Amino acid sequence: MNRLLSKSHSLITTSERTAKAVAKSRLVLKERNPRKGTKTFGAMIEEGEPVKMGQLIWNQAQNQNGPWSCLPGANAEPIFEMGWNEFTNKKGIYALCDGTVRYTKEIFIPAKNTRLAGEITKMPAGSFIYKLHCHVVPKPINNNFKLVDLS
Repeated sequence: MNRLLSKSHSLITTSERTAKAVAKSRLVLKERNPRKGTKTFGAMIEEGEPVKMGQLIWNQAQNQNGPWSCLPGANAEPIFEMGWNEFTNKKGIYALCDGTVRYTKEIFIPAKNTRLAGEITKMPAGSFIYKLHCHVVPKPINNNFKLVDLS
């Protein structure tokens, strides 16, 4: 009976050791691939954070054929590039100038002859559709100049 207990006990300890080894190997994998497990779609830069020109603010790459979940606002530009595979597809909102990111919910008026325009007619009177907009508030420009010499 003691031999059975000792064998089962050794089996438990070996399984614990392998679990520790697996956990350790996962840490090594995370260090090798830092992009794995990071956010790949949605807001890349949060409200109030500084942004530089050309930086990705909102990534929409996961939703290629659907509607935009965030629309570009002031000083923001949408980009849509189709690549030959899913890793080269780019669909997102980029900053046109240096500044601070702001998100607002604004009333959305769809274009005529679209699916959303047909749905609005079925909505109750006085109701609105709100959509998320991404804006970049530019840094204030310093216009203070010093006169050095007239001649």
